[in-house]
Amino acid sequence: MPHKDLFPIELMGHHVQASIREHFGGRCPSNSEMANIPDNELLKLPGVGALTIRKIHMLIQGGIRSSSAMTELSDAELLQEHKRQLTRLSELRDEFKRREGEFKRRLRAIRLELRVRGLSPK
Repeated sequence: MPHKDLFPIELMGHHVQASIREHFGGRCPSNSEMANIPDNELLKLPGVGALTIRKIHMLIQGGIRSSSAMTELSDAELLQEHKRQLTRLSELRDEFKRREGEFKRRLRAIRLELRVRGLSPK
């Protein structure tokens, strides 16, 4: 079965992924197979509720395209994008830590000044 016909199961939570795979004998189903499961049958799967069913319907109809953009990338491009995103995540964490430190220092200075003035923070 071509990859583009597969239901994008990776966009579901791990518990729901396991339930769907178990329902299909350990394999990832196609979009049409998922579309043919009545909602009342989906609700019987562990971890599947009304919100999950809505997400499944959106995925079947192509409403969430986050994985499709990735399928167009070559292996090298995908690895490069992964590295780029990890680097950006690290940069954001560093920036957050720096800014958090600035705020904490400012709060300590404010608390000290409040104590000097005999006031208590609320």
